[in-house]
Amino acid sequence: MREPDAHFFALTDRDRTILEYACDLREMFATAFDSGRDLTGVLASANPDVLRYLDPFEIVEDDMVEQMRAVEAELLEAPAVEGFCQLAGHRLISSHAAGRPTI
Repeated sequence: MREPDAHFFALTDRDRTILEYACDLREMFATAFDSGRDLTGVLASANPDVLRYLDPFEIVEDDMVEQMRAVEAELLEAPAVEGFCQLAGHRLISSHAAGRPTI
């Protein structure tokens, strides 16, 4: 988990627990994505908006915690994508004309 900031200490114990769980879930999601897992089921169970379960400050209702558990279960069961291969990127020489920041 990330280092606590000033806002972290203003949270209740319940909110702090949810924050830690949301951060762990976000890490699990990134790991599953990077390792080539099929996230179709995960996205369906997190419908309508998967990002709201990854932002700890959007999780205000108890049913959202239950939904996060369903998303976690789907992540743990996500099958590997056959033939998945992560390719290396290449450096852009110039990105001054890009519409958004580039990496």
